[in-house]
Amino acid sequence: MLGKLVGVGVGPGKPELITIKASKTLKSVDVICAPKARLHKPSLALTTVKPILQELERPPEILELVYPMTRNLKILENVWESNAETILAKLKEGKKVAFITLGDPMLYSTFIHTCKTIMGKCPEVEVEIVPGVTSLTECAAVSRTPIAEGEEVVAIIPSSIDLRKIKRIAENADTLVFMKGTKLLKELPKELAFCGFAESSPVILVKKSDTSREEVKTGRLGDLQNWEVDGNYFSTVIIKRR
Repeated sequence: MLGKLVGVGVGPGKPELITIKASKTLKSVDVICAPKARLHKPSLALTTVKPILQELERPPEILELVYPMTRNLKILENVWESNAETILAKLKEGKKVAFITLGDPMLYSTFIHTCKTIMGKCPEVEVEIVPGVTSLTECAAVSRTPIAEGEEVVAIIPSSIDLRKIKRIAENADTLVFMKGTKLLKELPKELAFCGFAESSPVILVKKSDTSREEVKTGRLGDLQNWEVDGNYFSTVIIKRR
């Protein structure tokens, strides 16, 4: 009998932001799959859930799976294939497997492609998703900044995309949310000026939202040229039109 695959969002990296449902799920599974960027680097998602696992007399089996930080599609496809096979082997043993991921499993998550690959190989496998708190909502909370009010439009943008595409998106959005780093931060004021954003448009930057070293910075779009940018992947930027 096939086991069950559960994608579990464990929040932005703070154990206290793990949901009750996620906690209950992690206590009920046979295997936990934890993604990490490099072989000898700890899994941040696994570090987040350790307080929960320490409560258990018989903790689940832990599989740490490497997902390298690369945009090379061929490398990524090989990784998704290999990791999917590892997980599928556990599912074929009838085990309940949780794949933990920072944030939410369905938003810029390593779980998405792995799950698609598993379902392509074994369409009959049962899949459940346990949503998690995202870095976006945590950023809004710690800065006390509304993401949207009334009929405002929100655009979520990965920081690695082309500036020309950002301009097209910004023309029709009231709030821009940049996730996965601050690569383009200093270039935004000039580009957004063509889209109706002003130098006085509010900006919030939260760095390292996954750790106790979290930094929150607030200012205006015109200030960005003077802000320090270190390229930290775990950074979220919110820019409001007004």
